[in-house]
Amino acid sequence: NREATYQKIAEVFNEWLVEGTKKDDLVVFYFSGHGSRVKDVNGDEEDGLDEVLLPYDMVPDGGYHILIDDELGSWLSRLNGREVVAIADSCYSGGVARGIRGQTVSTLEETPGRHSRFIPITNYRPSPIALSTPKGPDVPGSVIFMAASREIESAQETNQPGRFYGAFTFGLYEGMKSLKTVSYNNLFEYAKKVVTDRFQLPQEPQIMAREDMLA
Repeated sequence: NREATYQKIAEVFNEWLVEGTKKDDLVVFYFSGHGSRVKDVNGDEEDGLDEVLLPYDMVPDGGYHILIDDELGSWLSRLNGREVVAIADSCYSGGVARGIRGQTVSTLEETPGRHSRFIPITNYRPSPIALSTPKGPDVPGSVIFMAASREIESAQETNQPGRFYGAFTFGLYEGMKSLKTVSYNNLFEYAKKVVTDRFQLPQEPQIMAREDMLA
């Protein structure tokens, strides 16, 4: 919550994950919270939009203290040689790793039992990294990336029970408790079924990784 500021996330990522690990270590980056999209200003997105994660201290007017997909990709690229798993439970999180290709965005009306994890950004003022020359894919191919929704969809949080959880987060949590044998792939499939079959939410969780990495 309030400790998850942009600066703190950046510092801890460097201290715990980059400097605190070595080759062949398992490294996990997990974000559950709000997401958004902003105009792509360096020309590396087919749809003209960057997907962003929103730290606690982000400022909607101007887009200060946001974590755009380009920057997250540059952070993850510093973990070369580790086994890296990145999970994002936020709106448009599938687009953190790719563009939306001009499709219509799916939305869901908020009710007392479910809320969207989207916050709009107005009067966007791009950071230096958003303006920098693109250097390749947002997320390195060596990363196992799980997202709560496709790049054209909002992600939902549900009341389960007595407090709100990200629906995808809840599915992952339940899967880790329930599955006798856990692999990246069967954990993802369990969480996906919770989101799409049990909660019947109009969001489709995504997993992006080489097939040999999913055991």
